[in-house]
Amino acid sequence: MQNEERKRAWELLTAARVPEVSSGFDRPLSTADFLPYTAACEGHLERVIEALEERATRDATEAEKSKLIAEAVLLAGEHSAKSLWTTDNSLALGSKLLGLLLSKENHPSLSLLLTCNNQKIFKTALDALRPTLLQKTWKKFPAAILCFSWILKHVKSPHLGDHLNKVLPTALIITDDFESQNRILGLDCIHHIIDNVTKSELTMYNFHDVIIEALRPVLYHNEPHVISPMIKTYVGLMNKLHPQHPVTNLARNCFDDIFEIILKNMYLEQNINVRTMYIECLPLLIKAKGLTTLRHGNLIYKILEEYILDTTSRHLALEVLIEVLKVSWPRKKWVFDSTMRILLKLIYNYTKNRSELSPDMIDKLKIILATLTHLSPDDAKSLINDMKKYDTIDGFHSVLISFFPHELSAE
Repeated sequence: MQNEERKRAWELLTAARVPEVSSGFDRPLSTADFLPYTAACEGHLERVIEALEERATRDATEAEKSKLIAEAVLLAGEHSAKSLWTTDNSLALGSKLLGLLLSKENHPSLSLLLTCNNQKIFKTALDALRPTLLQKTWKKFPAAILCFSWILKHVKSPHLGDHLNKVLPTALIITDDFESQNRILGLDCIHHIIDNVTKSELTMYNFHDVIIEALRPVLYHNEPHVISPMIKTYVGLMNKLHPQHPVTNLARNCFDDIFEIILKNMYLEQNINVRTMYIECLPLLIKAKGLTTLRHGNLIYKILEEYILDTTSRHLALEVLIEVLKVSWPRKKWVFDSTMRILLKLIYNYTKNRSELSPDMIDKLKIILATLTHLSPDDAKSLINDMKKYDTIDGFHSVLISFFPHELSAE
């Protein structure tokens, strides 16, 4: 009797999965591609839940049970987020299905369900997904992409390293696509993988080199929504391979070239949305690069000189300056001169028009000048005295010293 129940449950699960679509490689998909499935999916899910609530897994072998549970997890994954093939009810039923699985297996979370018993369910699910996520098939199975990402994000260190050779190729395939939503999804998957494997696992078979080369084309994409996940992925890789705290190695590496490309993109970019995304992410890169940021100092200051005078990116440019100063102490004289050259222009504009700086920007400016004063107190004193001596702009000197620490401006 149990065999018949398992067979029925398996047939229902198979029928409930999102089917292959005929197109996908040649054009983006739409809801019209899934209308027949969408019309029937809620009924399929209800029947699956009903079957699993009965005795479908009772007296099953470990292999049979793992296969059935893995298939049910994949079905829940296909209805884990709003997609072209889902409805509000199917999303609710997908959540109910997952809750049923966790309850029957006595696990409080999907992560524990996937990784218990030596990651048996996760392994079985990956093997089931594999035929649908090959280079020649993955665009015909969009639900498999969502499902892969969903289960991947629920498996973390130390469980993910053993599956690196299975999950990384799929993430790279998804990233190399003409649709930005897939590039973003792929980058998020790669970032998750990097964060949840060890350095030795990542470098053992040169997986890190594979990632770096595979992501190189993404450096030249300028869609705003792709920039942030791309930079976060690189930062994750930099922190894993070349951590800067404590400083152990200042030798040049491949990330110097990558950082240079990103900076050149920033310098040449004219689209406001793209510029904003770049400048938002630049502090992450500077923190990851640490002292080696100074190799790129000239280009960074060229960028900041332009961005800081733009009202749309000024507050972000000031945040970048704060991060630059944290790693610039070995070249304090050069940094002081380069920074003040930019800030004097900004303060001069503020003298003429007080709306140039918001209260938050003023606070950031004071932090920057306090840091500069700490790095180069003699240069700061000399600057204030020179500005007072040669002050030909009414009110400029008093505005300037108001931004410096009180103990310095009072001298």
